[in-house]
Amino acid sequence: MQLTLLGTTVKKIVGYGANLYHFTEAGLDVHTQAEGTRLAWASLANVTCGAVNDNGIYLGTSAAGVYFLPHSSVSTGGDRTADLVQQLTTTSTPALLSNAVTGLVGRGTKLLATTGGGVNYLPDTLTVYKYTDVAGCSAPAISTTAIAYVASDGIAYTKAYPSADWATATGVPLATNPFLSFDGVDDNVNCGDVLDMGLSDRTYEIWLRTTQSVSSFCLSKSISKVEPCRWGLAPVFDNGKPLFFSNFVNVDILTEATTAVNDGAWHHLAVTIDRSANITLYVDGVAEAVTDISAHAAVDFQSANFFRIGAYTGSTVSSTTWLFDGDISEVRVWDMALSPTDIQNNMYATLTGSEPGLLALYNFEDTGSTLTDSAGTNDGLITGGTWGNEPVPPEAINDLSYGGDLFAATDDGVIVWDGFSSKTLTTELGTVQNVVAIHPGSTATKTTGYLAYGTSDGVDGGQFGVLNMAEVP
Repeated sequence: MQLTLLGTTVKKIVGYGANLYHFTEAGLDVHTQAEGTRLAWASLANVTCGAVNDNGIYLGTSAAGVYFLPHSSVSTGGDRTADLVQQLTTTSTPALLSNAVTGLVGRGTKLLATTGGGVNYLPDTLTVYKYTDVAGCSAPAISTTAIAYVASDGIAYTKAYPSADWATATGVPLATNPFLSFDGVDDNVNCGDVLDMGLSDRTYEIWLRTTQSVSSFCLSKSISKVEPCRWGLAPVFDNGKPLFFSNFVNVDILTEATTAVNDGAWHHLAVTIDRSANITLYVDGVAEAVTDISAHAAVDFQSANFFRIGAYTGSTVSSTTWLFDGDISEVRVWDMALSPTDIQNNMYATLTGSEPGLLALYNFEDTGSTLTDSAGTNDGLITGGTWGNEPVPPEAINDLSYGGDLFAATDDGVIVWDGFSSKTLTTELGTVQNVVAIHPGSTATKTTGYLAYGTSDGVDGGQFGVLNMAEVP
């Protein structure tokens, strides 16, 4: 079967009813889904995107706004170029926010258009709501209750359907990063005498951000005096490079990384302790230092000191020293030495606290003076500190699609948001360009339904696939 398409570059394909709508850089081609029979076409220059809803067919352009074609015109068949109506431009009433249309999506009678100037939402063919305080928008998606889009800063936002114009409205970021700021003076979290290593393996993970130039500790179970067993993770030690200090019965062991992390960006540090082999220190998923500790495998690593976040215990258990100056957004403690693959695959993942081997999970989603352990009973008492929360620019988002949850095509696979706040990396597929929640599209979630996707780095430059969400780990 050979399809005749206007133009050489297909911008989008939409299935609606019994037809397939191919939007190309030179116009529209309509075919039947079953036989691929060409029904109708319309020529239009500079097409960037397209959408279909209950009202009709919409073509977005880079220079002339949005054109509309009613379903009745397609039913007539043949060349329907003369039936195209320029529905929305920057000078029309109501006006499109920008002639450069980057995305269109329809649902029911509704239409969402993202442009270089913001977002236009049409609940019907005549009413237009504008969202004017976000520039450079793309990747529109629409559900039964809300819209979603990506702004020029790479952050994905959502907003409930409006009842008025959005001229001064602010969208809600789909993903946010809560954190606790430490002042480097006296701020710290004291979790008590918990999480002793004993004879077990361990992994410590932490997300942090700092510009501190003096040595400090972000995690520790130690005291500033001679004691048989103690340890601490210093994010800034030698020229801004992380170091893990451990003492096995008065034998100091130093494991120092090679990459400085005091550049003001978020970094992931991880320390794995395999009691029969090595201590390995990771920076942003890369193993940078390995120290042999096999000679100390029989040491029962017990300490009466406090497990602290953001400080090192001073010469007395009630005092602190080597205090951290910066932000911390997550801490994990595992009763095992995670593999390099585990570190790399899970460092960006959102954990629930019920994962096997997870002893403590501090996700910093609190607001008061207690830091909650979501995996156990090792809550910490916060001294000082300032709570913060900021939008998370996720992996580069190329496309969004609503089912029951919101799916995103990114440069690193597919992400699904359960509601508007949490995200889960569902699979690693390479660079995914497009996603469509398909049958049952209205209920496709991170655990049910199906998702179609297209990539740009498969055979001959791309590949197509379908995910059964019930089978995705």
